[in-house]
Amino acid sequence: MAIKHLLLTEVLQGTPKSNLDALELTAAHTVLHTIRARLGPSGTLALLETDIATANIFWHATVARSSGRFTSRPVLVRAFVNPAILNATSFANWFASAGAGSTFPNALMAGHPAHYLELASDGGITIDIIESWGAGLIAHLSAKPTARQPFMPDLAEFPVQNVVALTLMDGTVFGYTIIAARDLADGSGMEIRSEMWMPDTTPVDIMRGLEEHSTTELVYWLRFAYDGLVDGRGTHEGPPHDAGLSGDVGKLDEGFEADILSEL
Repeated sequence: MAIKHLLLTEVLQGTPKSNLDALELTAAHTVLHTIRARLGPSGTLALLETDIATANIFWHATVARSSGRFTSRPVLVRAFVNPAILNATSFANWFASAGAGSTFPNALMAGHPAHYLELASDGGITIDIIESWGAGLIAHLSAKPTARQPFMPDLAEFPVQNVVALTLMDGTVFGYTIIAARDLADGSGMEIRSEMWMPDTTPVDIMRGLEEHSTTELVYWLRFAYDGLVDGRGTHEGPPHDAGLSGDVGKLDEGFEADILSEL
């Protein structure tokens, strides 16, 4: 019986087929970096104005239908690294300045392809964000420091914590995020836990997208923080657009390894 819908290719001369996925990913990041840089913040806002308006309608409706309760998808990433280079405190310092300065795109944006804008203000305290999760809604929001909410875990074992309210540009709060970091007791590295709390009416596919988004950005932010501390780049400078963005995200560099933990 003939096999339908099957295509096998073999490279007889040229770049080995086994290298193509990594090369394509590097090229995609190069293109993305170039487009981001050409658009700049104002061009990005203008380009996505209609998408942002659609997301505003969606999140207003989601909040209105909610019972007032929140649901979350926690993510925990462990980095095996020399704590003299990267630790909970140095990562927090890096994060506070990674979206600041005049560099665009910056290291915060480079953490995920769906970061259209991530610019820090107020000394890194507030972050202006345009990004999408899951179903593709592109939201424009501000991540503003806020008090710990009653439904959040204590996380006493994480001495470095930051809680923010996810706020649409009209002032509507539609979610919360807590990012917490700690050094491992055996001196082998550090852990970061991120948890985004959204209204209980948020669709499952968006919650799944949030989990995937958070996992990706945490792994790459750890990498960029490590690279910046090792090679002496200014903490708010973005990584080279073609550096370290291909290959296995589980093993990113000599001296650094990230592990995504599922037992939460």
